[in-house]
Amino acid sequence: MGSVIRYSPWDADADTLGSARFERVREFIAERAGATPGGPGNAPDWRDWGHLHAHSLGKWDIFLTWDAGILDCADELKGKLDFVVMRPEEHLEKHERNSGGGVLGRTA
Repeated sequence: MGSVIRYSPWDADADTLGSARFERVREFIAERAGATPGGPGNAPDWRDWGHLHAHSLGKWDIFLTWDAGILDCADELKGKLDFVVMRPEEHLEKHERNSGGGVLGRTA
């Protein structure tokens, strides 16, 4: 999975390749959650935010993960960024319902 390019610890405010919009969303969620990485609430750590940032810059529609820190803030991210966060199996189930068949539209 990709991430933003960095030569030193990430500072999205100073990173000219980054998104100020994304950084505002990250700060809002971090402040609202009041959680710290590895602590209660499974707050995303800097690597998680890097992956989400790259996804946002790439303009992808769906971010698939099993990472608890990212999944715990999925509802907060919805509507604030242009992609949806979900577990891979949730995406497959949704696709199966929409295609009327099995995985990737194939019936058994």
